[in-house]
Amino acid sequence: MQRASEEATVAEVTSTYYSGCADMFTAAACRDAWKQAASAPFDQQVGIVATACRKAYCPDMAAFSLAICRDDFQPTQKAIESDWPPLLEAMVSREAQLYAADLSPGFLAVYVRATILRKEESAGAAPKPSGDTAVPSAGSAAALGSAAPPAGSAAPAGSAPPSGSAAKAAKPAPSAAAKPKTAPASSR
Repeated sequence: MQRASEEATVAEVTSTYYSGCADMFTAAACRDAWKQAASAPFDQQVGIVATACRKAYCPDMAAFSLAICRDDFQPTQKAIESDWPPLLEAMVSREAQLYAADLSPGFLAVYVRATILRKEESAGAAPKPSGDTAVPSAGSAAALGSAAPPAGSAAPAGSAPPSGSAAKAAKPAPSAAAKPKTAPASSR
């Protein structure tokens, strides 16, 4: 993931990410989908991995009651964007076990890099409005849902952070100046 976060274009970031992470997954169909996604167009990557990994992992994850694992799940773009991250989190937790938390900074670095590059590439293709500091829309960043860190550990598939630990991690630590000072004890 380190290498993916250093790539120069969205295509390079996502290709490196998908090919590099593929072997983390023991379910062959899911692993093969990650490898396939590495060479797929950006807007198809998440759908490729979500569809294959859903079929491969959901039967073993019924206890999690994930929306993407329901029999009546409809794989629309919106549904995949919202329901893929929890399955990815469960898959990573299962596959990486004790090391899952160590992967979170890498997922976050890839997500941030791809989001920034996607915004820059979009701005280069169209005139940039003055004063535009908006976060990329869910449509532009959410397709990177599988590059986004697992929900609850860092940024989600969409552009807003989750209510879990990543939102807390994004808050700066209180400074020493913000702490109330106590008067020194009298030495008499």
